[in-house]
Amino acid sequence: MIKQLLSIFFLVTTTSIATAQCTPDVSCLPANTAYGICPDSTTGLKHGVVNVPYSETISIKIPATTDPFGVPGGTLNNIKIDTVIGLEPNLTYQCSVSNCTYPGNSSGCAIITGTPTQVWDQPIVVKVTADITLIVNQKVQKDLTGYRCVVTLPTGIDNLSATKFDVGQNFPNPVTGKS
Repeated sequence: MIKQLLSIFFLVTTTSIATAQCTPDVSCLPANTAYGICPDSTTGLKHGVVNVPYSETISIKIPATTDPFGVPGGTLNNIKIDTVIGLEPNLTYQCSVSNCTYPGNSSGCAIITGTPTQVWDQPIVVKVTADITLIVNQKVQKDLTGYRCVVTLPTGIDNLSATKFDVGQNFPNPVTGKS
């Protein structure tokens, strides 16, 4: 009995770690739009800053059919994110669904998180496979582009350290020569 409970706990814990904890928000899409991604590629992903924790939620609306893609009469069974190329090496993505496979006629999300450690400006390529049914079931692979991963150096006033305190010598010293 204890082994079964531990097995169930391990399975639930592993599953919750493997999927992103996010809520899809496709409000950036026009009303009655069959599919899309928020933020869209014109808005782009927010920029990261070196050594500052980063988190961006990507929401996805998947259509039920292939009609929006110019292939009438097909069923879109699912879309699977195979890989994401171009993220700063310390940034990772997690999907809200198992195996990053989003069923047709649904909404989902993914989260990009991490703490970037270097300046970065690269295009992002998302490799996806669509499982569609026209007359027979077939898989179509596609690269989605249009986004960039940008990480910059911090700007503005330096942060103060809570563990270090320095007092520098003022110059010119107004009390020099006074007793």
